[in-house]
Amino acid sequence: MWKIHLLKIPCRHAIKAGLTVGRAPSSLTDDMYMTSTWRTAYQETINPIGVPEDSWVVPDTVRNADVLAPESR
Repeated sequence: MWKIHLLKIPCRHAIKAGLTVGRAPSSLTDDMYMTSTWRTAYQETINPIGVPEDSWVVPDTVRNADVLAPESR
């Protein structure tokens, strides 16, 4: 299977072919790499499963971790 099928990122040959016919390289990648997709994924709170909070077993390393959205340019 080709890299483009697995990662949804075109190889340099596909990018060159796209440029030759006037396609932007960003139009050849999957939407999962778009900043807007990441922002949409992280815009709301992700709630845990429906188990009462007092029965959770959460390690301190997880409890104290700061989870932030990925940086973008």
